[in-house]
Amino acid sequence: MEKQPILLLHGALGAQAQLMGVKKHLENNGHPVTVFEFTGHGNTPLGQDFSIAGFATELIRFVSERNLEGKFLVLGYSMGGYAALVALKQFPQLFKGIITLATKFNWTPESAIHEVRLLSPIKIKEKVPAFAQVLDKRHVAINWEVNMSLTAQMMLELGNKPELNNVILKELNVPIVYSVGDRDEMITLEETIAAYNHTPHAALVVLPMTSHPIEKLNIELVSVLINAWDQCAFKYPTSQTND
Repeated sequence: MEKQPILLLHGALGAQAQLMGVKKHLENNGHPVTVFEFTGHGNTPLGQDFSIAGFATELIRFVSERNLEGKFLVLGYSMGGYAALVALKQFPQLFKGIITLATKFNWTPESAIHEVRLLSPIKIKEKVPAFAQVLDKRHVAINWEVNMSLTAQMMLELGNKPELNNVILKELNVPIVYSVGDRDEMITLEETIAAYNHTPHAALVVLPMTSHPIEKLNIELVSVLINAWDQCAFKYPTSQTND
């Protein structure tokens, strides 16, 4: 039996290179895997709209131009999971399902300001120069400091006007798995549970011994997420409509 095709999405300040380990693991288990990189990240030049809405539009265009609507199961890390849900809001048949991994849902002006305080290129170069070097190697198409500045602006805009809310989540009509690490220092279990509670075709997974950085993810746990989605999809087939 052919395995489910999977689309991998990176997070803020991230790039497709971070997902190569996950890609290899999934391919070794028989899944066809595609990795998507948002504009202004990694090797991909800056687009016209560095925002969650803009990234969602990029996803819609990427899938539609290849006539792959309804084919992919998305595994979206952090910002990637949020962008995938926003794309699904606009195009309900875009994906077969979504797994969010360490995705933040509690966007308010206060939470955005808290996140943005961590995004100071000057402080990062002074206090964690090794991380600055990592970002410098990761972002080739544009300078990492530009990427970080645009990310901070995007977060502030998201805090003032979130792209997702409880009403939107209730309208999503594909199986969705919300996952978060039990040691995630950035994403709370409470906000993940809240998203899960408001989504009709959803499952919740708490990953043990897991913090926020994708590099620290135990890749074997990705199989747990896929299996959880399989069970969710079996109970709630994508052709089913909301009550």
